[in-house]
Amino acid sequence: MQALQLLPVVVAGYLLGSIPTGVLLARLFGWPDPRTHGSGHIGGLNSLRGGGLVAGVLVALGDLAKGFAAVWLAEHLSPGPWAIPLGGVAAVIGHNWPVWLGFSGGMGLATAGGAVAERNPLL
Repeated sequence: MQALQLLPVVVAGYLLGSIPTGVLLARLFGWPDPRTHGSGHIGGLNSLRGGGLVAGVLVALGDLAKGFAAVWLAEHLSPGPWAIPLGGVAAVIGHNWPVWLGFSGGMGLATAGGAVAERNPLL
């Protein structure tokens, strides 16, 4: 498979992963910015620390959904064995280093979990 066929998968995965779920949900619901708590990352744990249980769960589910969607999209966008892992890795890279937040994001665990769950939901 040529690299140009994989480029849309990588770009889509990165853009999906780079959606700052924690920051967007905090703004939407009036919760504290997760970057102001704990480690300063934008993930579920800092959202839990600042906004409570509902905030933490919603952000974690949103981060899982990003990884799931990136792998699902890779599966349908490009044939071949490299599309799926590249889509998942690109989503995690996008989550960890989102262009929208100056390349400072989360830790990628929930996003990686969503990517794995798309391929094997029993894990």
